[in-house]
Amino acid sequence: MERSGTTLTLSLTDVSLLARVQRPVVSMWRTRSRNTATPFPAPVEQSNDQELFNADEVVSWLRQTGRGNNPDAAEDSAAFASNARENFEVLSALLVLRALTGLELGGVDPEDVLDLAEEIDPDDECLFGEIEGDSASLVPLLALADQLSEASYSSVAAFEKLVKDHSRTRRTETVFAAAAIDLLASAAVALSGETSTFYDATPDDGEVLLAIAAKFNELDNVVLGLSPIIPVSTRMVLRRLWINAFSRENLRLEGIAARIPGLVTVAHFPYRERPDLTGPQILTDIDDISLDMDSSQAAVILAPARLLTDALPSGSAARIRDSLLRSGKIRAAVRLPAGLLTSKPRQPMALWVIGKERIEVPIAERWMMVADLSTTGLDEAGRHDLVADLQASMHDKATIRARAFRYGRLVQTRLLLAGDGNLCSRPRSAPPTTATGSDAAALVMAETEINSLNAVAGPRALDISVEPGDAMATSSASLGELLHHKYLRLIPGTRLHATDSQAREGFTVLGLPELRGSNTPRYVDRLVLASDYPRAQLTEPGDVIFSDVGASTAIVDPHGASLVQYPARILRINNAKSLGLIASVLAADIRGRHGGPWRRWLVKRFPEEHLAQTKAALDAIAGERQVALDRIARLDRLSVLLTEGSATAALRITNNRSPLEGNN
Repeated sequence: MERSGTTLTLSLTDVSLLARVQRPVVSMWRTRSRNTATPFPAPVEQSNDQELFNADEVVSWLRQTGRGNNPDAAEDSAAFASNARENFEVLSALLVLRALTGLELGGVDPEDVLDLAEEIDPDDECLFGEIEGDSASLVPLLALADQLSEASYSSVAAFEKLVKDHSRTRRTETVFAAAAIDLLASAAVALSGETSTFYDATPDDGEVLLAIAAKFNELDNVVLGLSPIIPVSTRMVLRRLWINAFSRENLRLEGIAARIPGLVTVAHFPYRERPDLTGPQILTDIDDISLDMDSSQAAVILAPARLLTDALPSGSAARIRDSLLRSGKIRAAVRLPAGLLTSKPRQPMALWVIGKERIEVPIAERWMMVADLSTTGLDEAGRHDLVADLQASMHDKATIRARAFRYGRLVQTRLLLAGDGNLCSRPRSAPPTTATGSDAAALVMAETEINSLNAVAGPRALDISVEPGDAMATSSASLGELLHHKYLRLIPGTRLHATDSQAREGFTVLGLPELRGSNTPRYVDRLVLASDYPRAQLTEPGDVIFSDVGASTAIVDPHGASLVQYPARILRINNAKSLGLIASVLAADIRGRHGGPWRRWLVKRFPEEHLAQTKAALDAIAGERQVALDRIARLDRLSVLLTEGSATAALRITNNRSPLEGNN
């Protein structure tokens, strides 16, 4: 581990991380091996009362004794060396430069390295200032940057290891759990428009922005912006974003957030650079974020529940929150379970969604969505449903009323302002399960329609009855989320040559013509399919075939064994964990959708205890509808026959009062 005069050293803590064991284990190794043939290496220097050991000697000792749980210790040792940690800023900048230029830096003249850095970062946004310095001191770090990259197999992986090691030596009062980062990122993506532009007001190490970027594919254009108020932190985060995004042409980075329509701001409090903010200071920062937003933008804020949702004592914090609520921009408030702030696992957090003020709604009638998940385990599926609730909270009241929330409920803001200060508590006067006015109206309307249809149906009466529901409503979900969680499977269509769909028999072809209503059957020969399209997949009964070319269209294939022609595709419900999906409803929700990526389209889901009966009722209605359509077709044919026959005197109608089939 020595190159160009650079000797890598490890502390005992570094050794434990390298060997993947607990720190006391290393001390035990050192003590018990003292009088053996393979004693633990002696320290080579001391820094701030901390003993440092030669990395080569430690790796050799681990190999000889078989200690530790890392078979790649020799390759990984550079990443855990104290030399790297002590020169974090320069090394992280060099790793970015190495990644963006593709050059090994160890043999490059320091002056040439500075020229490269100035070429890559002419405005000194994040790396030139770190690299610029004494040329002599830069030489060993150039070699170390190569060592780190080689040890981690890439400059990107080396950078991430360096950041992780650097983070463990810093203050940990603001470390958030992975679930909290994922929730912030998922909510931000759900609220974003077609611009897909995001701004992190509290960037820390850039975890949230990287999590947001990871939720997009290479075809999505994404813009990420950073807070300009913390120069040192922002420079490091920008380096991290540069090195993670250098191979993604669709990702654009902005040093300062632009006033772009549809911009989504994310923030979490506390954050590393200002861990000791008081309650009024945090709420003031949130208020500043709200004031900077225009009517097309949104924000997702994660902060302690004691500030966002719990009752506040009278004082400046209460006044600031009261002002925010009165502004009408707070669209949702959710009290989250404890454990999301790793450094303070018993402290519950809360989430706010901020949007435009509903100026079209009178102040006395404005509302917001609230939810209390403090006693609910928020697993991946729970976060998915919560994000769907948050996304719905941004719509108008009519749209919100038309869907079912899993966690959220609508409350008039004036009632929250007049209450006890606890935003998420359910009013004591309301029973836990009561039908709303719209629920009761839906029940009456459904009963009326069933009775009206059955009054003239004769023996074909619908065997359907309804009663007030008592299950927990299941929120809508986007197609992208359902695919990500394996509730749906996407199967691409097959690119057929034009002449191959003109066979007289074979497998039925379903493509754009069929989705748009064509009744002319098309077939592909079975032998042609087997020989020319060996990777083609046939449909299964219940598959949804859809296309987003032009106006979106979708149908359900009830029989299966059909070939889907590109650009049409197949959505197949995972029956092992359908999550309340019904194929006919899925197709109906897709039909007629316009604009926006199809993966963000929301589709309905049903409570599991309602699923079987709902599907049976819809199948019965679909069957009766087909009988009615067949009867209409026969009546149309009869009308043509009687018209033509009577006009040509081929027949004479003798009695038009006879009851037609099905009317008696």
